[in-house]
Amino acid sequence: MDDKLLRLREKLASTSTETLKEYHGRMKQGIIPSSLTEFSSLGKNVIMKYLEKELILRGVIKKKRRVRIY
Repeated sequence: MDDKLLRLREKLASTSTETLKEYHGRMKQGIIPSSLTEFSSLGKNVIMKYLEKELILRGVIKKKRRVRIY
Protein backbone atom coordinates (compact mmCIF):
# COMPACT_ATOMS: atom_id res chain seq x y z
CA MET A 1 0.00 0.00 0.00
CA ASP A 2 2.72 2.49 0.97
CA ASP A 3 4.62 1.50 -2.17
CA LYS A 4 1.65 2.41 -4.35
CA LEU A 5 1.17 5.73 -2.57
CA LEU A 6 4.81 6.59 -3.12
CA ARG A 7 4.59 5.67 -6.81
CA LEU A 8 1.39 7.73 -7.15
CA ARG A 9 3.06 10.79 -5.61
CA GLU A 10 6.10 10.35 -7.87
CA LYS A 11 3.86 10.00 -10.92
CA LEU A 12 1.90 13.14 -10.05
CA ALA A 13 5.07 15.11 -9.25
CA SER A 14 6.58 14.26 -12.64
CA THR A 15 3.42 15.12 -14.60
CA SER A 16 2.93 18.55 -16.19
CA THR A 17 0.58 21.04 -14.58
CA GLU A 18 -1.75 21.14 -17.60
CA THR A 19 -2.10 17.36 -17.55
CA LEU A 20 -2.82 17.44 -13.82
CA LYS A 21 -5.59 19.98 -14.46
CA GLU A 22 -7.10 17.60 -17.03
CA TYR A 23 -6.86 14.70 -14.56
CA HIS A 24 -8.58 16.84 -11.92
CA GLY A 25 -11.47 17.59 -14.26
CA ARG A 26 -11.90 13.93 -15.13
CA MET A 27 -11.67 12.84 -11.51
CA LYS A 28 -14.42 15.31 -10.57
CA GLN A 29 -16.61 13.51 -13.12
CA GLY A 30 -15.75 10.20 -11.47
CA ILE A 31 -13.44 8.98 -14.24
CA ILE A 32 -9.97 7.72 -13.38
CA PRO A 33 -7.57 8.78 -16.17
CA SER A 34 -6.05 5.86 -18.08
CA SER A 35 -2.51 6.68 -16.93
CA LEU A 36 -3.62 6.40 -13.29
CA THR A 37 -5.60 3.15 -13.56
CA GLU A 38 -2.78 1.18 -11.94
CA PHE A 39 -3.61 3.08 -8.73
CA SER A 40 -7.37 2.42 -8.87
CA SER A 41 -7.05 -0.12 -6.04
CA LEU A 42 -6.28 2.84 -3.74
CA GLY A 43 -9.70 4.31 -4.49
CA LYS A 44 -10.87 7.46 -6.22
CA ASN A 45 -10.88 9.51 -3.03
CA VAL A 46 -7.22 8.76 -2.28
CA ILE A 47 -6.13 9.54 -5.83
CA MET A 48 -8.15 12.77 -5.79
CA LYS A 49 -6.66 13.79 -2.43
CA TYR A 50 -3.08 13.46 -3.67
CA LEU A 51 -3.94 15.07 -7.00
CA GLU A 52 -5.40 18.09 -5.21
CA LYS A 53 -2.38 18.28 -2.89
CA GLU A 54 -0.07 18.42 -5.91
CA LEU A 55 -2.18 21.14 -7.54
CA ILE A 56 -2.17 23.12 -4.28
CA LEU A 57 1.64 22.86 -4.09
CA ARG A 58 1.88 24.20 -7.64
CA GLY A 59 -0.47 27.07 -6.83
CA VAL A 60 -3.15 26.01 -9.30
CA ILE A 61 -5.93 25.64 -6.76
CA LYS A 62 -6.29 27.18 -3.35
CA LYS A 63 -6.32 25.17 -0.17
CA LYS A 64 -9.81 24.33 0.98
CA ARG A 65 -10.69 25.72 4.37
CA ARG A 66 -13.45 24.60 6.62
CA VAL A 67 -15.63 27.30 8.05
CA ARG A 68 -17.28 26.54 11.35
CA ILE A 69 -20.56 28.26 11.99
CA TYR A 70 -21.72 28.26 15.59
